[in-house]
Amino acid sequence: MTQKYNDDKKDDINTSLDNDIQELSDAFTSYMDDVIYEKENIIQTKLEKESPVKDILPDFTSPYNADAVVENENLDEEELSKQFDEGYFENKEKEHSSVLSDDNYEDLSENREKRIFYAALYLSGKPVELSTFRKMLNPLNLENRLINYSEEFNKLRIGVRIRMVSGGYQLVADSDVTIFLEKFFGEKTESLSRASLETAAIIAYRQPVTKAEVEEMREVNSSGTMKYLLDKNLIKVVGRKQVPGKPLLYSTTKYFLEYFGLNDLSELPTFREWQELKQNS
Repeated sequence: MTQKYNDDKKDDINTSLDNDIQELSDAFTSYMDDVIYEKENIIQTKLEKESPVKDILPDFTSPYNADAVVENENLDEEELSKQFDEGYFENKEKEHSSVLSDDNYEDLSENREKRIFYAALYLSGKPVELSTFRKMLNPLNLENRLINYSEEFNKLRIGVRIRMVSGGYQLVADSDVTIFLEKFFGEKTESLSRASLETAAIIAYRQPVTKAEVEEMREVNSSGTMKYLLDKNLIKVVGRKQVPGKPLLYSTTKYFLEYFGLNDLSELPTFREWQELKQNS
C-alpha cells in the first residue's frame, strides 16, 4: 500500500514537471513570436514615416518562413549516432568557436588594446569568446575593460554595435539600418516557424532530451523539425540516455545562443517573466 502511494506520488510529480516545462516552452514560443512581430512592426512603421526610399524596400509584412519542412520527414538517428561516435558534433562546435591565436599577449597601451578588440570582432564576423581575448590581451581585469570598450563603441551610434552573445562579443549591424541593406547584401534573416520555435524551446528548457520526450510533449511527430534544427546547427547530439534502446540525447548549441541573442541559457525568459511582460505590454 505504501509502495503504491509512493509510486502514485512520483507520477504526480513527474506529470507536474512536464506540465511546467510545457508551459515554459509555450511561453518562450509566444514570447519570441511577439518580439519578432513587434520588432518588425516598429521598424516598418518607422520606415513608412521617415524613409525617403521606402518604395524600393522589400515587403516584410509577411515574414519569410524558412522552416518549410514536413513534420514527418525522416530523422535518421542511426546516422546521427554514427556521427556522434565519430566526434562530428564536437568538432562542429569547436569549429564554430575557433580561437584566433594562441600567442602570448604583449604589453599594450589601452588605446591599442581597444583597437585590437574592435579589429578582432570585425575580422571574426562571429562571436569571439572571452577566453580568446585572454590569450591576446592582458587577462587581468580584462572582462570589465571589454565591457567598457563595448559601451564606449556603442555610444558612437555609427550603424554597427557590439553585443554580448553566446559567451562572447560580436560586431553586428543596428536593426534600424539592416533593413535598408538587405536589398543589396542579402535576404532577410530566416525566421523559424512556430513548430521549430516550440521544439527548440522544449529542448532548451529540458536538455538533454530525447526525440521521444520532445514528441511526447508536442504530441506530434517532430522528426522533420528536429532534422531542420540539426541542419541549422541550433541543436546537436550530446550522448545517449541510459535506458533500453539507448536513444540519442539532444541539446542546444552555442549558435542557438547566437541566433536568439543570448549570452547564456540563464537569460531565457521564465514563465513568470513572460507573464509579466504580457501584462506590461
